[in-house]
Amino acid sequence: MSRWSFTTSDAEKAKLFVTFFGDDIFGCESPFDIEAIENLKQHDVAEWMASSFIFDKLETMIKKAKNQKAPGKNGIITEHFKKLDETGLFQVLKLLNWYLEDPNFDSSDWHEVSLKLIPKKGDTTLPKNYQPISLLDVLSELLSSMLA
Repeated sequence: MSRWSFTTSDAEKAKLFVTFFGDDIFGCESPFDIEAIENLKQHDVAEWMASSFIFDKLETMIKKAKNQKAPGKNGIITEHFKKLDETGLFQVLKLLNWYLEDPNFDSSDWHEVSLKLIPKKGDTTLPKNYQPISLLDVLSELLSSMLA
């Protein structure tokens, strides 16, 4: 197998990866055991992600979320989620699980970021005296923390 040839199997890809990083990048033989790599169990990411979120995890993530943070474009702050009763939390859970289960469901708001510039000390006419921050939708942040 030439180092520049196309590969078709995962084993060939692993061998090329080992050769590239072991020989070309680090200049030594790779300590990877090719047989062990070939025998690794593969997990379907979509199958793993499709397992529904549970109420307890959502409740924990909302409790861990920091208060008094600037909201995303929709203006909903973390404290609003913390004040939801059980019925409201179940609606949020239903929405997050819908996102996981339906590949066609997506909210464009979850992908939008508001960039704000916070002035630092010094001359505010100079760009270097500003600190940029990204404001994300709180529901998007909850989704990210649930997936982590």
